[in-house]
Amino acid sequence: MPLILLTGLPNSGKTKICENLIKKLNDFFDDSNNKSPLSFKPNIIYHSDETLSIPPSSYSDPKLEKFNRGKIQSIMRRDVNLKNIVIVNSLNYIKGFRYQLFIDCKNFNEGYCLVYAIKHAKNELEQAKVGNLLEMSASGQLNTQEDHIVSEEGKEDKWDKNLINELAMRFEEPNERNRWDSPCFKFLQDQDEVTDDIVVEILKCLYPKQFQKYVLGNIGSSMSEEESKKLNDLAHKMKPSNTTKLQPITQNDYLMKLNNISSNLLKKLAEWLNVEVNSMNLRFLLHDEDVERGKFIQFQSPLVKQRLFSNLNILQRLKRQFIQLHKIRKQTETDLNSLEDTIEKQFMEFLTKNFSEI
Repeated sequence: MPLILLTGLPNSGKTKICENLIKKLNDFFDDSNNKSPLSFKPNIIYHSDETLSIPPSSYSDPKLEKFNRGKIQSIMRRDVNLKNIVIVNSLNYIKGFRYQLFIDCKNFNEGYCLVYAIKHAKNELEQAKVGNLLEMSASGQLNTQEDHIVSEEGKEDKWDKNLINELAMRFEEPNERNRWDSPCFKFLQDQDEVTDDIVVEILKCLYPKQFQKYVLGNIGSSMSEEESKKLNDLAHKMKPSNTTKLQPITQNDYLMKLNNISSNLLKKLAEWLNVEVNSMNLRFLLHDEDVERGKFIQFQSPLVKQRLFSNLNILQRLKRQFIQLHKIRKQTETDLNSLEDTIEKQFMEFLTKNFSEI
């Protein structure tokens, strides 16, 4: 799963770059005159805040933002495949998150590059962050009389101007000295275009080993010493190492996680019952956004809640049954974070089913 990761402030031209990049990539592989180093045409998989149902307002809620970062990471891991080129169009303004995605690519021994969309400073508000400059602070220098800004197309923009200002202050600009921020292709809004040459350079970042083999295996093809070293460095950089490689989850880790997660969920459920026992609210959620994912406990009636509240030992009995059923199952998750989400959802589904029989 070679990854092209976008980063940049809202309205910096990321989507336009992606549209042009996808077109250029398809044109490259469709043109028989282009000597592709690949024996196949990669599938281009595009993800964005819009396709992943991540609203702009979520960037003002730390918990929701953390959840959405997990969503991006999960989707990216799902699409792991040598024959896929994955493009992720989001703000990705936190360097620690860019590092996580870089490490994921490294663990799968796949290519990676960063595309940085640099916003034009057209007015006082947008000068908050351009390139390497942070000219205004959050001390009230910016004019904040308007509720929204207007996008380039003349339509009211969906991004609140105060949120854009906050994001500008929080934005951690890519630093090419960091391996997770390089190679970095920079595009200044409304000035830089995605050219054929840039597409080839991006493909070299995504498939360095294939480019090396292609040149070496074709008579008449030549490669400078500098270019050869560059491809070698790119290939070596994305080779998994023991320090970053995901370790398999042991049985002890799994059982401990199974017990801790189910216990923590029951604790929160008991607290919720204490408040909602006599209400008409029949749905227990850990997070509001979990509704779309089917991650909740649904009660058939208020009477079921009252029975549980009067006898919490039922919850402990169901927990023991759940652990007994799941402790011998083979898990496909490669890390404890994704495992936690899976266990929570499975336990909630298990409780919903059993509560219907109370």
